[in-house]
Amino acid sequence: MTVSPPHKSADATPRRRRSLPLNKLRYIGPAFIVGALTFGPGNAVASATLGAESGYTVLWLLVLSSILMLVFTDMAVRIAMCYPTSIIQAIKNHIARPVGVIAGICFFILAVTFGAGSMIGASLGLQVITGMDIKPLSAICAAAAIALLWSGGAYKRLERVMVVAMAVMAVAFISTAVISGPDLGAMAAGLVPSQVPGGLIAAFALLGTNLSLYAAFYMAYTLRDKGTSRLEYRQTTKYDTVPGVLLPGILTIAIIASAATVIPGATIESGNDMVDILRPALGVAAVAVFALGLFSAGFSSVMTGVPGGHVLSDALGFGDSLDHRRVRVMATVAIAGSLLLVFVFGGAPIQLILAANASTLILFPLLAVSLVYLASRKSSMGDLANRWWQTLVALVGVAVVFWGAYRVALELVSG
Repeated sequence: MTVSPPHKSADATPRRRRSLPLNKLRYIGPAFIVGALTFGPGNAVASATLGAESGYTVLWLLVLSSILMLVFTDMAVRIAMCYPTSIIQAIKNHIARPVGVIAGICFFILAVTFGAGSMIGASLGLQVITGMDIKPLSAICAAAAIALLWSGGAYKRLERVMVVAMAVMAVAFISTAVISGPDLGAMAAGLVPSQVPGGLIAAFALLGTNLSLYAAFYMAYTLRDKGTSRLEYRQTTKYDTVPGVLLPGILTIAIIASAATVIPGATIESGNDMVDILRPALGVAAVAVFALGLFSAGFSSVMTGVPGGHVLSDALGFGDSLDHRRVRVMATVAIAGSLLLVFVFGGAPIQLILAANASTLILFPLLAVSLVYLASRKSSMGDLANRWWQTLVALVGVAVVFWGAYRVALELVSG
């Protein structure tokens, strides 16, 4: 007697297929935090300034920095999956303990500096609507960031805020670029490497934010907090790392295209100057869209105080999880330090945003070298160690970072 196989309902397969996309959502998060840290108001201001002053001639620099950012972020992902300790502890164990401490201090300084520019950016978005002064608005942003930090479930709350902020920016800026009708031929020509005309500080600010070793380095911590394992490397790369890292580059291209098309030759000195980019496409809604977009970019990056305190706390041996009280204390100090910089140097907000983001390049070399070294150690990385071409591209990135640090130092000293 033949026994028929169990009957399968007609909707069994479709039900499973419908659930697959939801399964992939669990991989999304860490790289979008990196993306939100990368695309702050410094990126928005620098790209708008360069687009207005130089047209599409900087697109090649943007593409190069996006590729290098993806390479460094991928190294941080693999390091987090392969080393049993945090990345700072790995530096202490496999390079030198003092180097790990210095890296943590450099990271904290980057957080405070970058956070100041981000605080001003978020405040500029609010200022367009409220008309209030930058300094009290910055204090409100700082207080909100600290409240979020101490409200419990820090990682999950941080992840949700960052992902939502990136979605808001994507809709606002990409739709504006499409509606404004950029010159596609000129954009293609801008992909050919050439000298960047105009202000070097704006160019370096764009390089310092789009190739953000600060954000890439912190990727290793977000993955540890999320609990991602090395068995999930391919899925993480496909659904989180690649889209999360490339999205800021797409948004930056959208802003450059909009500025080059709508306000060619203009000088951007205030938030209202940037609103003009959106007016032809959005009309009276431009103010609200700009305010929401810049506030989202700024506030998501104000949370850079969290990574700063997180990494410094780890470097000093206070703990390496956002759930540790001392880590939150250090993160609070970083956010307060950013606010202090705003109160001291906040007289020229646009210029401070550009200078703050450009100056981050000075501290990037140590982070870059550490990432390359740790990712190349086969004894710790196994099959996820750097391949020869990954190391080659990473070394190009190291050279770019050293060159940028040198030029920014000269520019800041001479200026």
